[in-house]
Amino acid sequence: MRNCKRAINKMRAGGEEGVAEGMTLLLEDLDLHKTAKYFHGRYRQLSRILSWEDLLYETILRLVTEVQSGRGPNRNCKGYIRNICRNICEEYRREYQRMDKIMDVLVRMYHSPSSKVLPEKVRAFLAQLGGQCELLLRMYFFEEPPVENHEVLAGHLNGKGYEVSPSSVSSLLSRCKRKFRELLGGNPSSLFEE
Repeated sequence: MRNCKRAINKMRAGGEEGVAEGMTLLLEDLDLHKTAKYFHGRYRQLSRILSWEDLLYETILRLVTEVQSGRGPNRNCKGYIRNICRNICEEYRREYQRMDKIMDVLVRMYHSPSSKVLPEKVRAFLAQLGGQCELLLRMYFFEEPPVENHEVLAGHLNGKGYEVSPSSVSSLLSRCKRKFRELLGGNPSSLFEE
């Protein structure tokens, strides 16, 4: 990262104008672009929620925050920026995994007799998804007993007019779970009694 030290020195010395000049230098640095692309490719599951450009901008903003608070790299600028980039990716990955766990807990609670999950609210959220996602999630997670056989699931979906092969059920299931989580907005508490 050729302009890194110069950019950080401008940020440390020049006030708001120096920060703007430093950010411009970093945005023009092709090595920083390569670093953002590298980490974006390394954390492939993030590609649905974060572009490499977003990762680049967030990395620069975090670096500016670090420099303004008196921290920041003294010697190894490239390593420092790579650590920031990696940390951002790890934060997004952990959040994504947390959302997966929320879905699993929700399903277990839905089937528990002492649960406070409101089935009608779950059905309403599934209806908002509509189409094959509504059918697939209902059968796989919320029916008693759940249908876990991919051939049976594909058969049900094909019977409803959707063309689904048994081998594509797992990827469809993953997409539908992601849509359901997005619909909940990371807050499943709206599905519970108050």
